[in-house]
Formats: sequence, structure tokens, C-alpha cells
Amino acid sequence: MILLDEQLTGLAPFLRSLGWKLLTVIEAGLRSAADEKIFEYCKLNDCILITEDTDLAQLAELHNLKHVWVSQSKMAKLVHEELMKIAK
Repeated sequence: MILLDEQLTGLAPFLRSLGWKLLTVIEAGLRSAADEKIFEYCKLNDCILITEDTDLAQLAELHNLKHVWVSQSKMAKLVHEELMKIAK
């Protein structure tokens, strides 16, 4: 199962349409929850965490929790690559 952090809930319908089974933190009853609560939920339920939150991503990294950190720099690189394809 995948847990999608609050700031990325808009991705849920797109990921679901691609076949991913997931819950948002809101659906999991964790709206506005502290990072530690979200981390514990993922640990207890063997979830892969998708987050934009640097502190939560670092907590996941520190404890070897499976996660995807959607950072601004990763998004910028993706946009740059797509722009380069179009602009050529």
C-alpha cells in the first residue's frame, strides 16, 4: 500500500488511474498529523510513503522506510527535461 502525504493528495486520482493502490493521509484519518504519526502509520501498515515534506522524508530515510521524496529540485529537473523536448 502507498500512503500519499497531505500536500500531494492531488496526485491520488492520477496514480490510481495508473493502477496504484493508495490512501491519502486524509483517507487514513491523519489530516494535519505530526510527521511521527504518519511515519508510525507507514511502519505499522508497511506503506510506501510519498511526500514533499523534507523533514518527513529525512525521517523515513533515517529509519529505512520505503518512500518517494517529491522535492522541488526533482520537479524542476522533470519540467526542464520536458521543456527541452518541446523547445528543440
